[in-house]
Amino acid sequence: LGKIKECPRCTVPCRDEATGQFLFLRDKLKLWKVLKAAFPLKFSDPEWGVWAGAFFGLYMGHNGKGTGTVLRVGDTVHV
Repeated sequence: LGKIKECPRCTVPCRDEATGQFLFLRDKLKLWKVLKAAFPLKFSDPEWGVWAGAFFGLYMGHNGKGTGTVLRVGDTVHV
């Protein structure tokens, strides 16, 4: 697998999983503000600029190299 780019985190972690309502009604993105203070470099992307949420993941893609050229459900992937 090869890295495509950073993945911006959506607002799901800022919401109550049972109701879908924001956890902090007065400041809906309060969680992102706390994370931005702790991890400021995770909020900047050279292609997209500064993002309201954090980049806490990666988009990965199969580059067709290595043993076999097709990645199938059930294949073992080593990172």
